[in-house]
Amino acid sequence: MANGKFHNERIAIGQTMRRIRLEAGLSLRQLAARCTIDHADIARMEKALINPRLGNVLELAMALNVQPEDFFSGELKKVRPSH
Repeated sequence: MANGKFHNERIAIGQTMRRIRLEAGLSLRQLAARCTIDHADIARMEKALINPRLGNVLELAMALNVQPEDFFSGELKKVRPSH
């Protein structure tokens, strides 16, 4: 499976992060200015190129004024585990 076992989940989380960021009216650089995560790393998370670490999820949630679990809603609920 491309990019590891949890690629679909990573895509869903990244898409949700991007949607929340855009709904907040923030560019990648504007969001990065609100936290200590580089804008390029945020872009990589949104594109599912890297796994977001727990610390990143918490920091992004705080910067976007949402709950961390908000990143795990939406399309992620539709992803079915493969056996």
